[in-house]
Amino acid sequence: MKKSLIALAVLAASGAAMAQSSVTLYGKVDNLAVISDVKGKPSQTLIQSGGGGGSRWGMKGSEDLGGGLKANFILESGFSGDTGASAQGGLLFGRQAWVGVSGGFGDVQVGRVRTVAHIVSGDFQGMLDSAALAPLNQIGRVQDNGGAGALGLGNVATLRLNNGISYTTPKMSGFSARAQYALGENNAAGTDADAAYAFSVSYAGGPLAVGAYYQVESCETAAAKPNATPACAVANSEDRQYAFVGVKYNLGMAVLKGSYGHAANIRGVNNADSSEYQIGVDVPVSSALVLTASYANAGDNGTQSATVAGATGKIDREGYAVGAKYSLSKRTFMYAGVSYYEQTKAGALNNETTLYALGLQHNF
Repeated sequence: MKKSLIALAVLAASGAAMAQSSVTLYGKVDNLAVISDVKGKPSQTLIQSGGGGGSRWGMKGSEDLGGGLKANFILESGFSGDTGASAQGGLLFGRQAWVGVSGGFGDVQVGRVRTVAHIVSGDFQGMLDSAALAPLNQIGRVQDNGGAGALGLGNVATLRLNNGISYTTPKMSGFSARAQYALGENNAAGTDADAAYAFSVSYAGGPLAVGAYYQVESCETAAAKPNATPACAVANSEDRQYAFVGVKYNLGMAVLKGSYGHAANIRGVNNADSSEYQIGVDVPVSSALVLTASYANAGDNGTQSATVAGATGKIDREGYAVGAKYSLSKRTFMYAGVSYYEQTKAGALNNETTLYALGLQHNF
Protein backbone atom coordinates (compact mmCIF):
# COMPACT_ATOMS: atom_id res chain seq x y z
CA MET A 1 0.00 0.00 0.00
CA LYS A 2 2.79 2.39 0.94
CA LYS A 3 4.65 1.62 -2.30
CA SER A 4 1.45 2.25 -4.29
CA LEU A 5 0.99 5.64 -2.67
CA ILE A 6 4.60 6.56 -3.45
CA ALA A 7 4.17 5.50 -7.08
CA LEU A 8 1.00 7.58 -7.42
CA ALA A 9 2.77 10.59 -5.91
CA VAL A 10 5.64 10.25 -8.42
CA LEU A 11 3.21 10.00 -11.34
CA ALA A 12 1.27 13.02 -10.12
CA ALA A 13 4.45 15.07 -9.78
CA SER A 14 5.57 14.00 -13.25
CA GLY A 15 2.21 14.99 -14.73
CA ALA A 16 2.36 18.39 -13.04
CA ALA A 17 5.85 19.00 -14.42
CA MET A 18 4.73 18.07 -17.93
CA ALA A 19 1.74 20.39 -17.62
CA GLN A 20 4.09 23.27 -16.87
CA SER A 21 5.84 23.04 -20.25
CA SER A 22 4.60 22.54 -23.81
CA VAL A 23 5.88 22.34 -27.38
CA THR A 24 3.66 22.96 -30.42
CA LEU A 25 4.32 22.09 -34.06
CA TYR A 26 2.65 24.61 -36.35
CA GLY A 27 2.80 26.07 -39.84
CA LYS A 28 1.04 27.01 -43.03
CA VAL A 29 1.23 26.11 -46.72
CA ASP A 30 0.22 28.85 -49.16
CA ASN A 31 0.33 28.34 -52.93
CA LEU A 32 -1.22 30.36 -55.72
CA ALA A 33 -1.59 30.57 -59.48
CA VAL A 34 -0.54 33.92 -60.96
CA ILE A 35 -0.90 35.44 -64.40
CA SER A 36 1.62 38.26 -64.80
CA ASP A 37 1.00 40.67 -67.67
CA VAL A 38 3.83 43.18 -68.13
CA LYS A 39 3.24 45.69 -70.93
CA GLY A 40 5.53 45.00 -73.86
CA LYS A 41 6.32 41.43 -72.75
CA PRO A 42 4.57 38.05 -73.16
CA SER A 43 2.21 37.09 -70.33
CA GLN A 44 3.44 34.52 -67.82
CA THR A 45 1.42 31.93 -65.92
CA LEU A 46 3.15 30.87 -62.71
CA ILE A 47 2.66 28.74 -59.62
CA GLN A 48 4.10 30.60 -56.63
CA SER A 49 4.16 30.34 -52.85
CA GLY A 50 3.28 32.77 -50.09
CA GLY A 51 0.70 35.00 -51.76
CA GLY A 52 -1.40 35.21 -48.60
CA GLY A 53 1.44 34.64 -46.13
CA GLY A 54 4.78 32.88 -46.36
CA SER A 55 4.72 29.08 -46.25
CA ARG A 56 6.43 27.86 -43.08
CA TRP A 57 6.69 25.28 -40.36
CA GLY A 58 7.93 25.76 -36.85
CA MET A 59 8.11 24.68 -33.25
CA LYS A 60 7.23 26.88 -30.31
CA GLY A 61 7.09 26.20 -26.64
CA SER A 62 7.08 27.58 -23.14
CA GLU A 63 7.88 26.43 -19.63
CA ASP A 64 6.34 27.78 -16.46
CA LEU A 65 9.25 28.78 -14.21
CA GLY A 66 7.01 29.84 -11.35
CA GLY A 67 6.27 33.25 -9.94
CA GLY A 68 4.64 34.36 -13.19
CA LEU A 69 7.88 33.81 -15.15
CA LYS A 70 8.00 31.74 -18.35
CA ALA A 71 10.78 30.54 -20.65
CA ASN A 72 9.81 30.66 -24.34
CA PHE A 73 11.27 29.72 -27.71
CA ILE A 74 10.41 29.68 -31.41
CA LEU A 75 12.24 27.88 -34.23
CA GLU A 76 10.56 28.73 -37.55
CA SER A 77 11.57 27.69 -41.06
CA GLY A 78 10.29 29.20 -44.31
CA PHE A 79 9.94 27.30 -47.57
CA SER A 80 8.49 27.62 -51.06
CA GLY A 81 5.35 25.52 -51.25
CA ASP A 82 5.59 25.31 -55.05
CA THR A 83 9.10 23.80 -55.12
CA GLY A 84 9.89 22.66 -51.58
CA ALA A 85 13.01 24.82 -51.51
CA SER A 86 14.03 26.55 -48.29
CA ALA A 87 13.36 30.28 -48.08
CA GLN A 88 15.34 33.06 -46.36
CA GLY A 89 18.53 32.14 -48.22
CA GLY A 90 18.33 28.48 -47.30
CA LEU A 91 18.65 29.03 -43.55
CA LEU A 92 17.27 26.14 -41.51
CA PHE A 93 15.30 28.46 -39.24
CA GLY A 94 15.39 31.59 -41.36
CA ARG A 95 12.11 33.09 -40.23
CA GLN A 96 12.74 33.01 -36.47
CA ALA A 97 15.15 31.36 -34.04
CA TRP A 98 15.08 32.78 -30.53
CA VAL A 99 14.82 31.97 -26.84
CA GLY A 100 13.54 34.30 -24.16
CA VAL A 101 11.63 34.94 -20.98
CA SER A 102 8.33 36.66 -20.23
CA GLY A 103 6.48 37.79 -17.14
CA GLY A 104 4.89 40.80 -15.53
CA PHE A 105 7.79 42.94 -16.81
CA GLY A 106 7.06 42.10 -20.45
CA ASP A 107 8.74 39.81 -22.98
CA VAL A 108 12.41 39.42 -23.97
CA GLN A 109 13.63 37.52 -27.05
CA VAL A 110 17.27 36.82 -27.99
CA GLY A 111 18.42 35.41 -31.34
CA ARG A 112 17.08 35.84 -34.87
CA VAL A 113 14.02 37.99 -34.24
CA ARG A 114 11.36 39.68 -36.34
CA THR A 115 11.89 43.43 -36.68
CA VAL A 116 9.32 46.07 -35.83
CA ALA A 117 8.97 46.67 -39.59
CA HIS A 118 7.77 43.08 -39.91
CA ILE A 119 5.55 43.07 -36.84
CA VAL A 120 3.80 46.45 -36.98
CA SER A 121 3.07 47.34 -40.61
CA GLY A 122 1.06 44.32 -41.75
CA ASP A 123 -1.96 45.10 -39.56
CA PHE A 124 -2.60 48.30 -41.50
CA GLN A 125 -2.19 46.97 -45.04
CA GLY A 126 -5.02 46.83 -47.52
CA MET A 127 -5.78 43.65 -49.49
CA LEU A 128 -5.36 41.59 -46.30
CA ASP A 129 -1.59 42.24 -46.43
CA SER A 130 -1.26 39.81 -49.35
CA ALA A 131 2.34 39.62 -50.56
CA ALA A 132 1.03 38.95 -54.06
CA LEU A 133 -1.77 41.51 -54.27
CA ALA A 134 -1.42 44.33 -51.70
CA PRO A 135 -0.20 47.33 -53.75
CA LEU A 136 2.19 48.75 -51.16
CA ASN A 137 3.84 45.35 -50.73
CA GLN A 138 4.74 45.60 -54.41
CA ILE A 139 5.82 49.24 -54.66
CA GLY A 140 6.82 50.24 -51.09
CA ARG A 141 9.90 49.92 -48.89
CA VAL A 142 8.72 50.09 -45.27
CA GLN A 143 6.10 47.29 -45.24
CA ASP A 144 6.36 43.77 -43.87
CA ASN A 145 6.50 42.47 -47.46
CA GLY A 146 8.04 45.57 -49.05
CA GLY A 147 9.24 45.21 -52.64
CA ALA A 148 7.55 41.84 -52.96
CA GLY A 149 7.91 41.50 -56.68
CA ALA A 150 6.03 43.28 -59.46
CA LEU A 151 8.54 46.10 -59.98
CA GLY A 152 11.65 44.31 -58.74
CA LEU A 153 12.39 46.70 -55.88
CA GLY A 154 15.22 46.12 -53.47
CA ASN A 155 16.45 48.25 -50.58
CA VAL A 156 13.49 47.62 -48.31
CA ALA A 157 13.29 47.54 -44.53
CA THR A 158 15.00 44.49 -43.01
CA LEU A 159 12.44 42.02 -41.65
CA ARG A 160 14.66 39.96 -39.32
CA LEU A 161 17.68 40.71 -37.17
CA ASN A 162 20.49 38.27 -36.47
CA ASN A 163 22.14 38.51 -33.04
CA GLY A 164 19.09 40.46 -31.96
CA ILE A 165 17.60 41.44 -28.63
CA SER A 166 13.92 42.40 -28.56
CA TYR A 167 11.94 43.70 -25.57
CA THR A 168 8.17 44.20 -25.53
CA THR A 169 6.38 45.97 -22.68
CA PRO A 170 3.20 44.63 -21.09
CA LYS A 171 0.02 46.06 -22.60
CA MET A 172 -1.24 48.99 -20.52
CA SER A 173 -4.62 50.60 -21.31
CA GLY A 174 -4.30 49.33 -24.88
CA PHE A 175 -0.73 50.62 -25.35
CA SER A 176 2.41 48.55 -25.85
CA ALA A 177 5.95 49.36 -26.98
CA ARG A 178 8.89 47.42 -28.36
CA ALA A 179 12.66 48.13 -28.48
CA GLN A 180 15.21 46.13 -30.49
CA TYR A 181 18.95 46.06 -31.00
CA ALA A 182 21.17 43.84 -33.14
CA LEU A 183 24.75 43.47 -31.98
CA GLY A 184 27.46 44.22 -34.51
CA GLU A 185 29.78 41.21 -34.55
CA ASN A 186 32.14 42.43 -37.26
CA ASN A 187 35.11 44.11 -35.56
CA ALA A 188 37.22 44.58 -38.70
CA ALA A 189 38.89 47.99 -38.53
CA GLY A 190 36.77 48.75 -35.49
CA THR A 191 33.51 48.80 -37.45
CA ASP A 192 30.08 47.87 -36.15
CA ALA A 193 28.65 47.15 -39.58
CA ASP A 194 25.92 44.73 -38.59
CA ALA A 195 24.30 46.91 -35.93
CA ALA A 196 20.65 47.93 -36.13
CA TYR A 197 18.16 49.34 -33.67
CA ALA A 198 14.42 50.00 -33.71
CA PHE A 199 11.44 51.16 -31.66
CA SER A 200 7.68 50.80 -32.03
CA VAL A 201 4.51 51.88 -30.26
CA SER A 202 1.06 50.34 -30.75
CA TYR A 203 -2.44 51.00 -29.47
CA ALA A 204 -5.57 48.87 -29.76
CA GLY A 205 -8.83 49.76 -28.07
CA GLY A 206 -12.39 49.28 -29.25
CA PRO A 207 -12.67 49.88 -33.00
CA LEU A 208 -9.37 51.81 -33.25
CA ALA A 209 -5.83 50.52 -33.75
CA VAL A 210 -2.70 52.62 -34.34
CA GLY A 211 0.91 51.57 -34.84
CA ALA A 212 4.21 53.31 -35.55
CA TYR A 213 7.86 52.29 -35.81
CA TYR A 214 11.33 53.71 -36.46
CA GLN A 215 14.13 51.41 -37.65
CA VAL A 216 17.80 52.24 -38.30
CA GLU A 217 20.28 49.95 -40.09
CA SER A 218 24.01 50.65 -40.02
CA CYS A 219 25.87 51.41 -43.25
CA GLU A 220 29.52 51.46 -42.19
CA THR A 221 30.88 49.23 -44.97
CA ALA A 222 29.91 48.21 -48.47
CA ALA A 223 30.28 44.51 -47.65
CA ALA A 224 27.23 42.25 -47.53
CA LYS A 225 25.82 42.10 -44.01
CA PRO A 226 23.34 39.70 -42.37
CA ASN A 227 21.18 42.53 -41.07
CA ALA A 228 21.15 44.69 -44.19
CA THR A 229 20.30 43.16 -47.56
CA PRO A 230 21.32 44.34 -50.09
CA ALA A 231 24.56 45.79 -48.78
CA CYS A 232 25.08 49.52 -48.55
CA ALA A 233 26.25 50.94 -51.85
CA VAL A 234 28.61 53.51 -50.33
CA ALA A 235 30.99 52.75 -47.47
CA ASN A 236 30.61 54.85 -44.30
CA SER A 237 27.48 56.54 -45.62
CA GLU A 238 24.47 57.63 -43.61
CA ASP A 239 22.54 54.86 -41.89
CA ARG A 240 19.41 53.61 -43.61
CA GLN A 241 16.31 54.80 -41.78
CA TYR A 242 12.72 53.60 -42.04
CA ALA A 243 9.66 55.18 -40.39
CA PHE A 244 6.02 54.16 -40.50
CA VAL A 245 2.63 55.04 -39.01
CA GLY A 246 -0.62 53.17 -39.62
CA VAL A 247 -4.25 53.51 -38.55
CA LYS A 248 -7.13 51.02 -38.66
CA TYR A 249 -10.77 51.64 -37.73
CA ASN A 250 -13.55 49.06 -37.58
CA LEU A 251 -16.93 50.50 -38.59
CA GLY A 252 -18.64 47.14 -38.23
CA MET A 253 -19.77 47.02 -41.84
CA ALA A 254 -16.20 47.72 -43.03
CA VAL A 255 -12.64 48.08 -41.75
CA LEU A 256 -10.77 51.18 -42.96
CA LYS A 257 -6.96 51.13 -43.13
CA GLY A 258 -4.30 53.68 -43.95
CA SER A 259 -0.56 54.17 -43.55
CA TYR A 260 2.35 56.46 -44.38
CA GLY A 261 6.01 55.51 -44.57
CA HIS A 262 9.37 57.13 -45.27
CA ALA A 263 12.75 55.59 -46.08
CA ALA A 264 15.92 57.69 -45.88
CA ASN A 265 19.35 56.99 -47.38
CA ILE A 266 18.17 54.03 -49.44
CA ARG A 267 20.89 51.39 -49.74
CA GLY A 268 23.18 53.68 -47.82
CA VAL A 269 23.17 56.32 -50.55
CA ASN A 270 22.92 59.75 -48.92
CA ASN A 271 19.88 61.83 -49.90
CA ALA A 272 18.24 58.90 -51.72
CA ASP A 273 14.84 58.93 -50.02
CA SER A 274 11.44 57.35 -50.58
CA SER A 275 7.94 58.21 -49.32
CA GLU A 276 4.78 56.15 -49.61
CA TYR A 277 1.17 55.91 -48.48
CA GLN A 278 -1.78 53.59 -48.91
CA ILE A 279 -5.48 53.35 -48.12
CA GLY A 280 -7.53 50.19 -47.95
CA VAL A 281 -10.89 48.76 -46.98
CA ASP A 282 -12.03 45.27 -45.94
CA VAL A 283 -15.77 44.52 -46.16
CA PRO A 284 -17.05 41.37 -44.40
CA VAL A 285 -19.99 40.18 -46.49
CA SER A 286 -20.57 37.09 -44.34
CA SER A 287 -18.74 35.05 -41.73
CA ALA A 288 -16.82 33.38 -44.57
CA LEU A 289 -16.45 36.06 -47.27
CA VAL A 290 -14.43 39.30 -47.10
CA LEU A 291 -14.13 41.73 -50.02
CA THR A 292 -11.09 44.01 -50.05
CA ALA A 293 -9.55 46.87 -52.04
CA SER A 294 -6.51 49.12 -51.79
CA TYR A 295 -4.68 52.02 -53.45
CA ALA A 296 -1.02 52.87 -52.89
CA ASN A 297 1.43 55.53 -54.05
CA ALA A 298 5.21 55.73 -53.62
CA GLY A 299 8.02 57.90 -54.90
CA ASP A 300 11.83 57.94 -54.83
CA ASN A 301 14.18 60.91 -55.00
CA GLY A 302 17.93 60.98 -55.54
CA THR A 303 20.35 58.27 -56.65
CA GLN A 304 18.68 54.86 -56.88
CA SER A 305 20.01 51.33 -57.14
CA ALA A 306 20.19 49.53 -60.46
CA THR A 307 17.18 47.40 -59.48
CA VAL A 308 15.03 50.51 -59.41
CA ALA A 309 16.14 52.62 -62.34
CA GLY A 310 19.91 52.82 -62.50
CA ALA A 311 19.93 56.60 -62.60
CA THR A 312 19.51 59.78 -60.60
CA GLY A 313 16.10 61.39 -60.58
CA LYS A 314 12.52 61.14 -59.38
CA ILE A 315 10.64 57.88 -59.75
CA ASP A 316 6.91 57.54 -59.05
CA ARG A 317 4.93 54.34 -58.53
CA GLU A 318 1.28 53.62 -57.86
CA GLY A 319 -0.91 50.57 -57.58
CA TYR A 320 -4.55 49.49 -57.32
CA ALA A 321 -6.04 46.17 -56.27
CA VAL A 322 -9.35 44.45 -55.57
CA GLY A 323 -9.86 40.97 -54.21
CA ALA A 324 -11.67 38.57 -51.92
CA LYS A 325 -10.99 36.00 -49.22
CA TYR A 326 -13.26 33.01 -48.63
CA SER A 327 -12.82 30.85 -45.53
CA LEU A 328 -13.48 27.15 -46.08
CA SER A 329 -12.86 26.40 -42.39
CA LYS A 330 -11.09 27.93 -39.40
CA ARG A 331 -7.74 26.84 -40.82
CA THR A 332 -8.20 26.94 -44.61
CA PHE A 333 -9.13 29.77 -46.96
CA MET A 334 -9.03 30.74 -50.62
CA TYR A 335 -8.16 34.18 -51.94
CA ALA A 336 -8.29 35.85 -55.34
CA GLY A 337 -7.66 39.27 -56.79
CA VAL A 338 -6.34 41.50 -59.51
CA SER A 339 -3.77 44.26 -59.08
CA TYR A 340 -2.28 46.90 -61.35
CA TYR A 341 1.02 48.75 -60.91
CA GLU A 342 2.83 51.39 -62.90
CA GLN A 343 6.15 53.19 -62.55
CA THR A 344 7.17 56.46 -64.15
CA LYS A 345 10.71 57.79 -64.40
CA ALA A 346 11.25 61.48 -65.17
CA GLY A 347 7.57 61.68 -66.11
CA ALA A 348 7.70 58.81 -68.62
CA LEU A 349 5.96 55.47 -68.03
CA ASN A 350 8.58 52.71 -67.98
CA ASN A 351 6.75 49.83 -66.31
CA GLU A 352 3.13 48.72 -66.35
CA THR A 353 2.13 45.41 -64.74
CA THR A 354 -1.17 43.62 -64.12
CA LEU A 355 -1.36 40.57 -61.85
CA TYR A 356 -4.20 38.06 -61.54
CA ALA A 357 -3.99 35.62 -58.63
CA LEU A 358 -5.92 32.70 -57.15
CA GLY A 359 -4.55 31.05 -54.02
CA LEU A 360 -5.20 28.54 -51.25
CA GLN A 361 -3.78 28.56 -47.71
CA HIS A 362 -3.98 25.85 -45.05
CA ASN A 363 -2.83 26.39 -41.47
CA PHE A 364 -1.88 23.64 -39.04
